Amino acid sequence: MQRLKQNLLVVAGLTVLGITGLFMNSTQVAAQNPHPGSAPVNIVSPLPLPVTGSLSVSGGTVAVSGTVNVRDVDKAVSEPFQENIFAQVDVGIIGSPRSFAFSPVPAGKRLIIEHVSANVHMFSLATITMSYLNLHDDLLTLTRMSPSELTTNLPTKVIVESGESPTIRFGAVGFSAGPFPGITFDFRAFISGTLVPAP
Repeated sequence: MQRLKQNLLVVAGLTVLGITGLFMNSTQVAAQNPHPGSAPVNIVSPLPLPVTGSLSVSGGTVAVSGTVNVRDVDKAVSEPFQENIFAQVDVGIIGSPRSFAFSPVPAGKRLIIEHVSANVHMFSLATITMSYLNLHDDLLTLTRMSPSELTTNLPTKVIVESGESPTIRFGAVGFSAGPFPGITFDFRAFISGTLVPAP
């Protein structure tokens, strides 16, 4: 008896579903214009889309008379910048700091240096025991890679004005033996950042 009740419930449920399916319209529905008699709207151009009328701004409303075009102002006027330098220097003269200048910042621009890397490799048995590296007034940390190699690779924020040359200074003031005249070291430096209009 219990089994019969379960079968009847299943048959009744399927019958209800079947009848519901008969009343359903299976035609595809198309989007309709909410305002009959007006033209449909298709945005083709211009992009970005100009906005007219009133704009809602956090805390209130701003009246707009005309067209307001929205764009990323900083992106449009900034230019990526990168440059590297390479020099071979006589070890005998690096007890005093050496300056290495990059190209001057173009007229009407300001350079924001965001990253700097440098590598100093000495071709000698002597070891640099004390040294420093500056980018303008910023002191940079040097990491010893081997007894005769120092490196740095850091994010930074240094601003260089129009007409000025970004300058990096390296000084080695301590050696394990020497310095030995006639021995050279390689100096490589790389800066990257953004050129923006000068204020």
